[in-house]
Amino acid sequence: MSELASEIRQAPATKTCPACAEEIKAAALICPHCRIQQPRPPRTAEEQARIRGAGIVFLIIVVAVVVFVAWAGSHPPPLN
Repeated sequence: MSELASEIRQAPATKTCPACAEEIKAAALICPHCRIQQPRPPRTAEEQARIRGAGIVFLIIVVAVVVFVAWAGSHPPPLN
């Protein structure tokens, strides 16, 4: 593997704060100099797929509960 390829794959150790232009750690959520919250990095395709999958499962469960409640409400209990 070339040196350039390994540099591209490694995440930068620092970034520049957009508010105060100071160099801060790349993982910083709040700038230690100006105390401004840093923007979140964009989600990876894997994270987006996982979130989308969880949303679909949640939607299926909600629809199943609504259908069951509607079905159960339309059938009165038997008289003994």
